[in-house]
Amino acid sequence: MDAVVFDCDGVLVDSEPISEWAWRRALEEQGVDMGQDFSQWVGTTDEAIGDRFAAEAGVSSVRLTDRAAALLVGRLGDETLPVFEDALDALAAARAANLGLATATNSERWRLEAILASAGLAGTFPVVVTSDDVALPKPAPDIYLRVAALLDVEAPRCLVIEDSPTGVAAARAAGMRVVAVDRGVFDPVFLASATRTVTNLQEAGLA
Repeated sequence: MDAVVFDCDGVLVDSEPISEWAWRRALEEQGVDMGQDFSQWVGTTDEAIGDRFAAEAGVSSVRLTDRAAALLVGRLGDETLPVFEDALDALAAARAANLGLATATNSERWRLEAILASAGLAGTFPVVVTSDDVALPKPAPDIYLRVAALLDVEAPRCLVIEDSPTGVAAARAAGMRVVAVDRGVFDPVFLASATRTVTNLQEAGLA
């Protein structure tokens, strides 16, 4: 392999609890109960969540997503997001092996930048691709194909690290090998299409 591509949420940092809090709060302000299971939204876009609840909330999808975004940024400004220790190890191993580095996410660029800054990872990745940069988000392959083009690496020479079924599907559709890290959010059966599934990125074979 010539490059390693990291998803962000769930792979590098555990930002999903703050994302869930922001969305539940934004919807509660409109009198809407989001329901019990937030995991169905992990790996999707904020736009998709806004579109799902806009009619029920009686406001536009844009208004909902803007409010959730404001709540999220406020929390990120007050807190430091911890980085998964195994992700730090994987980053160090990739650098030591002189591999290309990128992060690729379904998040909008503003959101990714806020998360990376809160986690102390701003400037870590020479190549960054978000849902703002492509026509179709994951599970379409567009994001990962864009990463390969920017890295100037053939897709089969990229190793992707993902944690969600949506992300795994996108990377596989792009023709890339995928290590799925099981963080306990999804039933492992939904990660089965990955090249390999691990519970710790120290098992990913980068070192």
